[in-house]
Amino acid sequence: MAKKKQVGSNIRLNRMTKRNLRDFNKTEAQGWVIERSIHIEQNINYIIFHYFQPENSGQFLNMVLNSSVMHYGGKLKVLKAIGVEKSTYSQLQQIGSIRNAFAHTPMNQQMTISYEGDKKPVVETRDNISVMNSQGDIISKDPYEYLVEFLGLYNTVEPVLREMYELYRSKDKKQKAIDDSRQK
Repeated sequence: MAKKKQVGSNIRLNRMTKRNLRDFNKTEAQGWVIERSIHIEQNINYIIFHYFQPENSGQFLNMVLNSSVMHYGGKLKVLKAIGVEKSTYSQLQQIGSIRNAFAHTPMNQQMTISYEGDKKPVVETRDNISVMNSQGDIISKDPYEYLVEFLGLYNTVEPVLREMYELYRSKDKKQKAIDDSRQK
């Protein structure tokens, strides 16, 4: 009798249980930033979707708003054009910059050895991530401080995006109800 081959996997990925950013290792920090960025981008997709109320909704979401077709920066430009506040737009740009740093830049350790006279050398190590700022300068940042900055930005823009989503979704529902009543 032939054995059945198992296709796929029955393994489920558990939700993260860590509650403090300081507890993350490098991989967890990168994954957390990317996962939260995906959440932000999905909110942006839904805002754009409900704003335009496309007739072919599945195609619009899967073809127009697909990340391989319309990149994050393009979606931000659309969001800006439909009325997102300038401060929220800037914060979303910074979220994208931090996401790119964690996704594309290795975290390194930097060691500094200080000598003072005949005393024992003082050795200090710290993690860093090198990023290019808006002026084109490469700067080293502490990954933990970057995580804290990201969390602050996320906590600021996520409710704003949720509010925009609810606003456009309610308008979309009202419009569909009007259209349905006209067809009767």
